[in-house]
Amino acid sequence: MAKTLGSEVTDAPYKIESLSGSDPALKPYKNLIYASWLKSLRFGNNWFQDIESDIYYKVYHDFIDRILDRPNTCVRLAVLTDDLDVCVGWSVSEGAILHYVFVKGDIKGRKQGIGRSLVPDNITTITHITKTGRSIWKSKAPQLVFNPF
Repeated sequence: MAKTLGSEVTDAPYKIESLSGSDPALKPYKNLIYASWLKSLRFGNNWFQDIESDIYYKVYHDFIDRILDRPNTCVRLAVLTDDLDVCVGWSVSEGAILHYVFVKGDIKGRKQGIGRSLVPDNITTITHITKTGRSIWKSKAPQLVFNPF
C-alpha cells in the first residue's frame, strides 16, 4: 500500500511534501513530473538531443514509470504554502540515489533554496545530469558519484 512519507514546513513561501512514487496523492503532479523531466533532460543534455524524438519520449516515459513504481522511490514536491496545488519543483530519489531534481525556470532565479531543499541529506549518487545539474554538482557537491546505471 502506498503511503505518504511526510511533509516538511519551512519559513519559506513553500513547503516540501514527500510521497512514495506510487502514492495516489502523487497523481495530480505526475504529468508535471513527466513533462518537465523529459523536456529538461532532452534539452539540458546534448546526448539526449541526439535520440530521435518519438523514441526518446516513449522509451524515457516508460523508464520514468519504472523508477516511480519502485517500492523505495520518494518524490519530494515543493508546493506553495498558500496554494498547495502549485508545485514549483520536485525531486525523485531512491535511498541514497538522486534520480532527478527540477525547479521551474521562473522560480530558479529567486534563490530561495528550493532545489537544495528538494535533495535529501543522505544522497551519495546521482543518475541523471543536465548542463545546469553538472555545474551545480561540480561546484556544490563534487563528492557525489555520477552513475547512470
